Amino acid sequence: EADDAANAAAADATVTAAEAITDTEAAANATAADAITFIDATIGVEAVRVTRAIAIIEAAAAGTIAATNAAAAVAMTAANDTIILAVEDRRVVMAIAAAITVAETATVTAAAAIAAGTAA
Repeated sequence: EADDAANAAAADATVTAAEAITDTEAAANATAADAITFIDATIGVEAVRVTRAIAIIEAAAAGTIAATNAAAAVAMTAANDTIILAVEDRRVVMAIAAAITVAETATVTAAAAIAAGTAA
């Protein structure tokens, strides 16, 4: 009977140990699962933050590019206007020079006519 009692106690101890191992494994697995869930959630949040940061940087770059293009367009327009004015000024100067030439020719012609009339 003592052997039977010892065997029963040993069997009970084995069952208790097995249950303790099972409980420990279950708790460890649950903790690991919780940790993985937390890490996944954190990665997801950080990914969203990185995506937002990239969008902000891209928008700022696009704004800078647009502003640079606009400034370049204004500068090009001003340069073109200056060239157009210079061409127009040259045309005016040439027209004045041509008018002076015509007047000089008329003066020479008139002087010649006066000289011819005086000689006659």
